[in-house]
Amino acid sequence: MAPRVYGLAAAVEIAFNMIRLDLKGARVAVQGFGAVGKHAARFLSQKGCVLVACSDSSGTVSSPNGLDVSALISLKSTAKHVTDFACGDKAGTEAIIDVPCDIWIPAARPDVLNKENAGRLNARIVAQGANIPCTPEAKAILESRGILVLPDLVVNAGGVICATTEYHGGNEGSAFAAIDDKIRTNTMAVIQESRRSGTPNTRRSDRVGDDQNPQRGTRAQVAIKNASCTTCVRRTWRRGPGKAYPDRKPS
Repeated sequence: MAPRVYGLAAAVEIAFNMIRLDLKGARVAVQGFGAVGKHAARFLSQKGCVLVACSDSSGTVSSPNGLDVSALISLKSTAKHVTDFACGDKAGTEAIIDVPCDIWIPAARPDVLNKENAGRLNARIVAQGANIPCTPEAKAILESRGILVLPDLVVNAGGVICATTEYHGGNEGSAFAAIDDKIRTNTMAVIQESRRSGTPNTRRSDRVGDDQNPQRGTRAQVAIKNASCTTCVRRTWRRGPGKAYPDRKPS
């Protein structure tokens, strides 16, 4: 999970730079403090962010003054829940949606944000650490409210980029360097093209590398297109034929 989550942190950092916000001191809330969520909190805390809330199947723990990420990770390694943490306020699992923050990371299950609850979210950026954690209706609501939604097929490409780099003979160091470079490049491209065209980020992400040269994209772009196809298949399998993203076709 580390390569995938490393890419998420890189995407968040470049997005913050592009909207001219300081990542240091940014408040993070993580829905699903498991394999993805805890590493997302760790990487972002290393960049100066403050974890103000996290949740798991037991509920939500939060503190406006920040939570100790290392202590929470240690707690989870003993098979305990975040609500067993000694500090912070405790609430139900859905309470994570209502915690004011700068970065909200869905890192567990699909469709956690939907048309019923997306209006409650109080964040500046949603970095989709899980696969398809937002329904199309939720994305439309968030984007209409000016919340920057980083596409899952860009944010989660780190694992695929790592595998591609290693397949071509790269080592761990070159793999992480490739993740950092390609995720930053593609996040920037998606946001820039979204601004230029007035199209939401989650739609523009499907066309990274297509406009100028549809046949010769970077390996990261190929990985992203493959991830897009996989995402469509997963959603179609769950919901039935014809109910995947209506505006997205596998490449």
